[in-house]
Amino acid sequence: MKKISLVFEHEIEYYLFHPILKILEKENYEIYILTSQRTKKLIEADFLKNNFIYYDNDLSIGLKILNGLHRIFTILFTPHNFSDQYKRMVIKNFIHRKNIWSFFYRLSFITPKSKNINKLIFNFFKNFTPNIFATQKVLVPTLNSYAFLLNNKDLEVYTVMESWDHAMKIPNSYLSKKVFLWNNDLQNDWKTYQKDNYTYNIYPLKLRFAKNNKFEKRKVKDKVVYAVAFTSLYSNPVAETMEKKVIKDLCEVTKLLNLDFLIKPRPISSAHEFKPFLDSYDHVDLGYYNPPEKNPSFYSLNDDYNKKRFNEIKDALFTINCFTTFALDSALIGIPVLQLDLRNIYPDTSFFYDNHHIKKYFISSSNILKIENNFKVEFVNYFKSGNDAHHKFRLELENWVSNNDSIESSIKKMLKEIYS
Repeated sequence: MKKISLVFEHEIEYYLFHPILKILEKENYEIYILTSQRTKKLIEADFLKNNFIYYDNDLSIGLKILNGLHRIFTILFTPHNFSDQYKRMVIKNFIHRKNIWSFFYRLSFITPKSKNINKLIFNFFKNFTPNIFATQKVLVPTLNSYAFLLNNKDLEVYTVMESWDHAMKIPNSYLSKKVFLWNNDLQNDWKTYQKDNYTYNIYPLKLRFAKNNKFEKRKVKDKVVYAVAFTSLYSNPVAETMEKKVIKDLCEVTKLLNLDFLIKPRPISSAHEFKPFLDSYDHVDLGYYNPPEKNPSFYSLNDDYNKKRFNEIKDALFTINCFTTFALDSALIGIPVLQLDLRNIYPDTSFFYDNHHIKKYFISSSNILKIENNFKVEFVNYFKSGNDAHHKFRLELENWVSNNDSIESSIKKMLKEIYS
């Protein structure tokens, strides 16, 4: 019997692993899982009859110390220019945070840096990271919180993409034997930033609801949607304030055009964030969201949530996007995407448009609306012109992220690579 360990903490990662677990169970694998108690409850609710074996997630003092050392080492020796996202995080911790980690971020300005930080981390920790796993093969999501356990020299670690920006967000902090990503572009990004050389395509499992439930026939209304990227609950305050200005502009211009305007919040949000817009404009409404949690990772991107949020926007003319991944979801579900470039009128937005994935795959397109001087005038002119750039951009994104494999076939190919 083949054995494998799955290592993921959060509910959002379980959404990625749910179809993988179904195939593993169907193929009679011996399955070991390291996860949180919260996520374990979700798994047990979905797989009522199972023989999964769970690792103890109550870490020993020694493992907690290892986790701290691993994080400190990563902070001290990762180049600040690892990526634009990483650079922004360093600056945020340097300026705004006042805790033990901000001290190490400050110290990192005088420490030497590694050109291959993941390899350096592995080589440093490989001989004293204990092997807590019952299997040699371990499958993990990108950007996972158990990275400090993955540097044992006897392990074979395989990584599967959870979100498309993880290739360049922060160092993975371990070495992967093989990595499974959505397309060739993201494979190249992974090799550039994370420097794991053995990469393969896999179905975009996170986006499966949109991809499998595409709207073929829609009755549209005079309505547009804006996909929110930032929240006052845990986002950068500068970014959150800047985006509220964008939403204010959209409230005004949609009122002028006599369009209904739906604000689609982040998966975790709160009503008070958008109350000023709801109180001031009769044509503005707020989409579905989950109530706030202490930890922003505590939310579940499940099919019920997806069904609710997509049904709310099914009748929209298009989704308006600036900085968020939701453009991919909208494109795959069949709703056109009007991508805005606001750098000329809001210079502060350059900080976020310069993120590698947004810059390379969104605003590099010719099928977007770049506002040069006046938001209202240029948006109205675009809307009245009959320009179909938002339809073309949707097709661009759909073609970019599409994988013609079925979910089951793609997962089986991944498992074949893992056991080859």
